[in-house]
This record gives sequence, structure tokens and C-alpha cells, in this order.
Amino acid sequence: MRRLITYVSNLLETAEFNGDEISLHTNPVERALFWDMLHSVEVARAVVDALLEGASPSRQLSSALDSHPID
Repeated sequence: MRRLITYVSNLLETAEFNGDEISLHTNPVERALFWDMLHSVEVARAVVDALLEGASPSRQLSSALDSHPID
């Protein structure tokens, strides 16, 4: 089970890195949707990483939301 969760964390990390490389400057609506999606990936990764570390996912989620406030 731990290997599976680690794999999911790595997938989310890759999505995060790829998202950081993409630049959507043309359409403000698409840009906002993209950043909302990227934020969801970051929060999902924080929860998965909390599971890997044995921490409470709600504590990790709270920390992730504090560092990436929703506009």
C-alpha cells in the first residue's frame, strides 16, 4: 500500500512541476481555471504526503491551504 501511495505522490509532484512550467497568459478565464486546477493538485499531494508520513491529513491540508490561499 505504501508503494502505491508513494507512486500517487510522485504523479502529483510531476503534475505540479509541469503545471509550474505552463504559462497561460492569453485568456484570463483559462488562466484562472488552470491555477485552480494546479492548486487542487498541490492540496491532493499534501494529503497523500501526509498519509505517507503518518500525519493527520487534515493537519497537512490545513497547512497546504495556509500556504496557498484560495482567491
